[in-house]
Amino acid sequence: MLVVDQNSQLVGALVDAYSAVVLRKVGLDWLALLLGPGGFAEGDIFFYHDKADCSDPRMVLTQFTYGFVYPAQFHNGTFFYTKVLDPMMTGPRQSVRYRERFAAGVDASVVDPSRCEASEFGTDPQSVGSVVTASDSAVTALVTPFKIK
Repeated sequence: MLVVDQNSQLVGALVDAYSAVVLRKVGLDWLALLLGPGGFAEGDIFFYHDKADCSDPRMVLTQFTYGFVYPAQFHNGTFFYTKVLDPMMTGPRQSVRYRERFAAGVDASVVDPSRCEASEFGTDPQSVGSVVTASDSAVTALVTPFKIK
């Protein structure tokens, strides 16, 4: 099954109708995305850091990273994900004592030191991967509501 927009433009391949997961190729990568009839799901996004000013490279947690696709978050027109696959969280762990938090609709494409705060993990190392960002100009042309075809 496919998901299309109001004008029958392809949004992605439907993987799980109940959880609203679709696959979409963005650049060279296949991304797993959450969406509904109103568009791509967009909520708070967190980037983890070890430095207190969040000036080191952004990281995201690797849970739910299984195999052929990368779970991604759509945030203010940009896709954020990691290519590190560690579904059992048994890979190398890293300290992520700080995080940046961006609410839905807020531009998260640039590090904002004013958003740097202590993370929920304290000194407990986590399985994380470097953030990859991607955009897809075709996404901006999609018109809601989305529907199953």
